Formats: sequence, structure tokens, C-alpha cells
Amino acid sequence: MDVITQAALGGAIGEASLGRKLGSWGVVWGLGFGLLPDFDVFVEPLFKPVHQFLVHRSLSHSLLFIAILTPLAGWLLYRGYRSKNISYRRWSLTVFAILSTHVLLDCLNNYGTLIFFPFSTYPVNLNTVFVIDPLYTLPLLLGVLISLFLNRQSQKRRWINGTGLFISSLYLVWGGIAKLYAIEQFRHALDRQQVDYERLMTTPTPFNTLLWTGYAEKNDTLHVGLYSLRDGEGQIEFQAIPKNSYLLRYTSHELPMQRVLWFSRGYYRAERMAGNLLVYDLRFGRSDLWMKEKGAYIWGYRFELGDDGKRILNFNRKNPNFNLDNGFWSRYWQRIWGIKHKN
Repeated sequence: MDVITQAALGGAIGEASLGRKLGSWGVVWGLGFGLLPDFDVFVEPLFKPVHQFLVHRSLSHSLLFIAILTPLAGWLLYRGYRSKNISYRRWSLTVFAILSTHVLLDCLNNYGTLIFFPFSTYPVNLNTVFVIDPLYTLPLLLGVLISLFLNRQSQKRRWINGTGLFISSLYLVWGGIAKLYAIEQFRHALDRQQVDYERLMTTPTPFNTLLWTGYAEKNDTLHVGLYSLRDGEGQIEFQAIPKNSYLLRYTSHELPMQRVLWFSRGYYRAERMAGNLLVYDLRFGRSDLWMKEKGAYIWGYRFELGDDGKRILNFNRKNPNFNLDNGFWSRYWQRIWGIKHKN
């Protein structure tokens, strides 16, 4: 999730656990530990691009990291705050709660979190909430900010912060329920249209849990559609996107390509352009969010090939493409609420 969300979540837990004893410093420590796992983004540029896939959301988001840091940080804080009469157990449980909820929250979006690293590179991604969702963040943020202006012994302060935590947690539960319903609607639509598929992935569109994208894969084709919970039992229109996997026949064994295909979970599209091979991760969508029949793919990689077109000389991440046409946000808002527009 974004840094504001993780900071707010860590601060809310710090306030709930330590606010009575430390006041605003409980929020500060919560915020610090809430952001700590994401400091891997500063380490990532130190590695070659081919290895960066295993830096962000890996070791610092792993169960091993939590297991090592929790008792160590708990002991150091216990020693540093002896005068506050906070037990080692309370400090350790607080650190554990902040780190584990950070990791759990990251597991709920579609990027993928390597919680078993370094023993396994299996990415956990449940796709129940978008990486930025104000409806989750705002209750947390408001609860923490309001608490800072109240007396640390005040029952009202704890109630406001706790309410923010409860509402945001309830929203995550709602996201899981909404996903289950959306999956069923995609399955029914695919069956009605007699679209055969081998696997199906659903993920929420940006900033909400009402409008969902579905990716149904069959052989070398992805069938992509949108479904709003406001659509009811309406028809889902699917776009057939060729993966063009034949373009990778000479390069699929090379490490850079293997890492890209692993990261995309196989939901990709390949293209040849000006002697380069482009591979797009379709999980992150297009600039039109699949509302039209065309749009620029947001997340992709450029592979520079040798003269024979069979060797990878270099590869790099393409800059995200967010070129939005006029009226996009209005059309997107309406689509969230079940209003469809002809292309």
C-alpha cells in the first residue's frame, strides 16, 4: 500500500497500544515501524534491474524479518523507556502488530509480497483492495490525527482512534466479500458466452472496491472485462488480448525475461517495436482502464535484442503511461456506479 496508508496504520496501532503511556510518541513509534519495511525502495536502486524484482517487498516484508526484528526492537525500546513502565512483552507485541499488519495489507493488492523469502519466492497477492484506496485510509488517518489533539488519558482519544481502526478493518472485510461476488459474476458471464478459460484473476480498479477487472486466460489469449457491483446480473463485455507468447520463443530462457514473466504471473502481452521486444504486465491495466477498445499499457519492460533477435542485450522498465483523454475521470466515476458508455 502507499506510504500514507502504512504510516496511518502503524500510527493507529502505536496509539492504541502505547498512547496512554507515551502520548504522541506512541504514534511516532508506530509511524516509524509502519514505514520501516518500505525502506527497501531505497536499497532497490543499488541492485541491477534483473535482481530488483527480489528486493522490494521481499526480505523486509518476510516472516523471517518480523521474527528477528520483533524481539530485538522490543528489547531496545524496553531498555530505552524503562521509566515509562511499559513491559518488554508490550513493546514486542506492539512491534509485531505493526510489522505484521503492514505485510498483511501489502498481501491484499496485486503487486505480490514475498512473505516466505528467502526460503521461497512465492508471491502472496489476494487482490481484494487497490494499492491506494482513500476509503480505507481516511478513517485511519482521521482517527490518528484527531487523537493527537486530545489528552492522552482521555477515553475519547482511545475511542476515536479505535473507531478509525475498526472502520478501516471492516472495509477490508468488505473488499474480500466484494471480490467473491465479482468472481462469481465473471464466471457466470464467461459460461454464458461460452468462453473457455484455464484460470481467472480478478482485481479491483483504482481507488474503489465496486468496479473490478477480470482476466480469463486460455492458451495464448487473455479475455479482459469490467464488472461493477452496480451492474447486477448484466452482461460483461470481454476484450480478447493476444499474449503473443511466440515472440518470446528465443528469449524465455534468459534470466531477465524469466523474472518479468514470473513477476507478471503470466498475465502479459508481448510486442515487437523498432528492434525491441516490449512485454507489458496486464495486471496493472491500461490508461483507459479497459473502458474502451484501446489504451496505453501502464506497466511494461523494454528488451533490447541483438541483431539476430534471439539474445537480450539489455532491458529496463518503461515509464508508466498515464496519458488520460478528456472526460476520463467523469466516465470512470460513472462506470464505477454501473453506467456504461459506448466506445
